[in-house]
Amino acid sequence: MKKSLSKKSVEHLAKLAKLELSKKEFEKYSKDLSGILDYVSEISKLNLKNIQSASCVVSLENKMRQDKIQKLEVKNANPVRYFKTKVVLNNA
Repeated sequence: MKKSLSKKSVEHLAKLAKLELSKKEFEKYSKDLSGILDYVSEISKLNLKNIQSASCVVSLENKMRQDKIQKLEVKNANPVRYFKTKVVLNNA
């Protein structure tokens, strides 16, 4: 059975959602919300007593790969032992 929300109910929902609706938007959302409630009403009529709930429909497992150690060879490179930096913070 199709029901429509009262104007007062839609105004209350709009106020809770902090929405300022034009007349056209008000009519559209009234119709949409009524349709959603009708659909929920139809679903609530289903017999779901023997249906198991699914907590997760996708299997959750970590897919890990093996680490491969590679030796990088840098040609014509001098070993760096010291870094020169500028003073960033001064405690003076």
